[in-house]
Amino acid sequence: MPVSQLLSSFNAGELSPYMDARSDVEKYTSGCRTLENFITLPYGGVQRRPGTEYLGRAKYGDRRCRLIGFNFSTTTRFVIEMGDLYLRFWSNGVQVMDPANPTEPLEVASPYPDGHVRQVQYIQINDVMYFCHPSHPPQKLIRKADDDWEFGAVEWDWPPLLDENIENITINPGSLGGSSVALGASAPIFHANHVGAYWAIGYRLNSGAWTEVAMTGGSTVSSAEISVFGTWEFTTYGTWVGVVVVEEDREKRANLLASHLRSSGDYRTGHS
Repeated sequence: MPVSQLLSSFNAGELSPYMDARSDVEKYTSGCRTLENFITLPYGGVQRRPGTEYLGRAKYGDRRCRLIGFNFSTTTRFVIEMGDLYLRFWSNGVQVMDPANPTEPLEVASPYPDGHVRQVQYIQINDVMYFCHPSHPPQKLIRKADDDWEFGAVEWDWPPLLDENIENITINPGSLGGSSVALGASAPIFHANHVGAYWAIGYRLNSGAWTEVAMTGGSTVSSAEISVFGTWEFTTYGTWVGVVVVEEDREKRANLLASHLRSSGDYRTGHS
């Protein structure tokens, strides 16, 4: 004879069918097979999900779009309407209008057609949101004000690279630098997708490589540029009085890594 059992809690939510025979699990008696259009409460019960409110139309009625939440503060929240090559904004139940033309919605251009908007991944950090899609360079959305937004490609201090190659492959540059340097590899590793890609070449200086800056009495060296990649040592000798300041030029370092390929030493490669 079947026995009826009172279930007073549903805060475990929906349970997988794999839990059907696991009556020994504590959450078995506080869950259910299907919980549709309800919200579980921490107290055990459930309540109907809130309804929706019609606020307006999307830009295009015949193309895909999606809504993305952008929470700036506890009192100011936005919903981004991402559609075919555009972004529009909604805030606190109303559409954000263009301050230059108050009768038109505020809109910024985006590189994502309607067929890509569902595959875009995103993450928000304070008032900046980053977007990624395999067919487009990473993009960045910046909130400057409620009605002032900026959207564009991320400008990298150093371009993103894949993990360093572990194959025992040697790559030799055709010259020490310049705007166009040919790379030759000991194995057929290049393919069509490498056109326009960045390559980082790591190398090891030959044993005993060094740079010397000589100063005579009363002289001043205001700038002595030394290109160093990896570990280095600074040594002084003799008796002298002065101040030594070592500064890293990050912009020049990035440019050197991107365009000046050294030809001495052992090479390891990474690319994007």
